[in-house]
Amino acid sequence: MTVEEMERELIKLDADGRSRVYYFLLDLMEQDGFSEDIPEEEYDRLWAEECKRRCEEIDAGKVELIPAEEVFARARAKLTKRQFELAGKLKL
Repeated sequence: MTVEEMERELIKLDADGRSRVYYFLLDLMEQDGFSEDIPEEEYDRLWAEECKRRCEEIDAGKVELIPAEEVFARARAKLTKRQFELAGKLKL
């Protein structure tokens, strides 16, 4: 099966199926050494630093907070647009 054939089949999947494929591929990439091997303690420390930085930006008024409903609506619109673009590219 070619990549193009696989893409045509993948676009037919529902969100749950796409999610399963996504995590399956992510696991394969990690097995191939794609992700950096960061110790859990370092990973936690880095995320704590990032959270602190983001909270400080919010408290200082440096960033605009966007309601979750709006974020999800924008994400859905982008995903829908991407699906139509992919469908057109694949000539479905």
